[in-house]
Amino acid sequence: MSWIDQLLPASFRGVPFQVDDISHWAGDTVVVREYPFQDLPTVFRMGEAAEEIKFSAYVIGDDYTAQREALREVLTGEGVLVHPTAGSIRVYVAGRFAIKENPTYEGGVARFELTFIRAETRRYPTGVVDTEGEAVDAADTAADAAEDQFATEFDLDGLPGWVADSASASMRSTLDAVWGRVGELAGSLGSLGALGTPAALGSLGSLASMEPLGSLRSLAASGGLGSLGDLSMLADFGNGLIGSYQAMSRGF
Repeated sequence: MSWIDQLLPASFRGVPFQVDDISHWAGDTVVVREYPFQDLPTVFRMGEAAEEIKFSAYVIGDDYTAQREALREVLTGEGVLVHPTAGSIRVYVAGRFAIKENPTYEGGVARFELTFIRAETRRYPTGVVDTEGEAVDAADTAADAAEDQFATEFDLDGLPGWVADSASASMRSTLDAVWGRVGELAGSLGSLGALGTPAALGSLGSLASMEPLGSLRSLAASGGLGSLGDLSMLADFGNGLIGSYQAMSRGF
């Protein structure tokens, strides 16, 4: 197949036209810096320049005016250009274009000077969901709703004075119990810390020959027993807190 058989009919956005001449402008964008007393400039490459495709095109025929208006109508924005030798290319119309007619010299012909810029479809930033922010907002909303519900339901207006006194006393008693447990935990942890040392477990030496107690002694020597004691006290502390809050709820 010869090259002439491979030529494609030119068109833009589906509107055909004829072509006399095609030129491509491509290459790099450069910045040239010239300095005093320096014979050669310094050149900085700034990347590839926009590729321009220029056509000397025309429409011809008895209906050339209809062809001219159809082509003129689509010469704006982006679209697919069918290049006679390069195939389909996505381009943008590079601003203005020229239309020339000479009815007395070549009637039935309208000539176009067209310039297209090869480019991809415009891409814009897309929004993403701020899941962390939404979670924080949901938590704040839930907290506000809980406060509003408590303020609505725990209303002492119109009730006898002894009800308010009883509620205040129950809350003070609960807080005292909580802080009492905290104090007990602090003191107990200080005492239990010493149990995790080998010296404190010296009295268990005669029992160390028994395999289970020998393992226990090794655990104590490494400080593990102290950790287990801490966990036990934490469990007792948690149970005490739960009991205190249950007592408060029954008081209300």
